[in-house]
Amino acid sequence: MVTNADLSADERRRFFRIDDNIIFRYKTIPIEDLPSRVTRLKEGLPDQFTVSSSLAAIGHSMTSQLKRIRGRNPDIADYLSTLDEKIDMLARAFLAQEQDLSEQPAHEVNLSGTGMAFRAANELEFGAMVELKLVLFPSFTGILTYGEVVRCFHDPEGDPEYPYDIAIDFAFIREDDRDLLIKHLMGRQLEQLRDHRDGDRETVEEGC
Repeated sequence: MVTNADLSADERRRFFRIDDNIIFRYKTIPIEDLPSRVTRLKEGLPDQFTVSSSLAAIGHSMTSQLKRIRGRNPDIADYLSTLDEKIDMLARAFLAQEQDLSEQPAHEVNLSGTGMAFRAANELEFGAMVELKLVLFPSFTGILTYGEVVRCFHDPEGDPEYPYDIAIDFAFIREDDRDLLIKHLMGRQLEQLRDHRDGDRETVEEGC
């Protein structure tokens, strides 16, 4: 289990932030419940929400082995890849059973490996502990983490439907989940850079 206190200033800086669209849900929890919840998250069996991230972490750790197998026996590697796709589909099916999440639209957030910021309809108390469930796209990976509200203010000039600007630091997150999150952020950053580059190219071509 990794806490923000374990991270140096240099490590914090390397966890860059990006704007992203994800499905997420949060709820406040009593501070006295946090230790038992963290223990269950760290040691418990995956539930229908966290099974996708647990399987994704296992799949990520097997990437190098699969490459070696593909070099020696491509047919076996193809078979294992097909099995992995089937397991991934089952994990997505479990995640879809979280009705209050699957029925929600995606929202824009500012996301990093150590926290997130977003706009909300209701105020959260500064210092409050929250349980966060995040669904990342396009992998449909579900990540469960716990965080602390480090900013909440009313922005009268922002979206009137979501007038509160909120920031949460991830207080407790499984190391495998953080690795998956950072991998997702790096992929999204590459996509955004590619889109920006393609947009610049189109602008130049139109000006010719």
